[in-house]
Amino acid sequence: MLAYQIFQTMPTALAATLFTYLRKEERESYKGVVQQLAEQQKMRPVFITKQSPDKQVTLLTAACSRKPAEQIAMQVLEVWLMRGRQEMLIDFLDRMNIKHDGTGMVEKFPAAMDATLLSKALTAMRETYPAGEVALYLYVLQEQQAGGWPELSALLDAEPWLGAE
Repeated sequence: MLAYQIFQTMPTALAATLFTYLRKEERESYKGVVQQLAEQQKMRPVFITKQSPDKQVTLLTAACSRKPAEQIAMQVLEVWLMRGRQEMLIDFLDRMNIKHDGTGMVEKFPAAMDATLLSKALTAMRETYPAGEVALYLYVLQEQQAGGWPELSALLDAEPWLGAE
């Protein structure tokens, strides 16, 4: 699933969590995203920023759901995950025995994922973090390797948002 497709199917509450974090904690990134998405849709950024926070989430989610916004959508997801959910990324990588730099950055992902480790990691992660956030990370992770990992695809296909509401 590409980034714009993630936004097409993302639960509304998760989109609100994501954009609220960006608006409050990553102000420069948020301004840049609003600017880029507004330009793409031939709007003025002020039109978006003058809306209520809920309306901003709706507008930005809709904008990120469009195919031309793929790069911007991926940027939004990566900023949120790497800065706002870094602990979750590191937890997953550690559980999967994937080497990283301590901040969640991976130089080289494995060619295959151990299905047993993946199942155990997913079970533990769902007990610790919201299921929708775990699913979002896994969808983004799938994009890190051409074609993704079959083991991960099977889990996501069976339960697209891993029980998120």
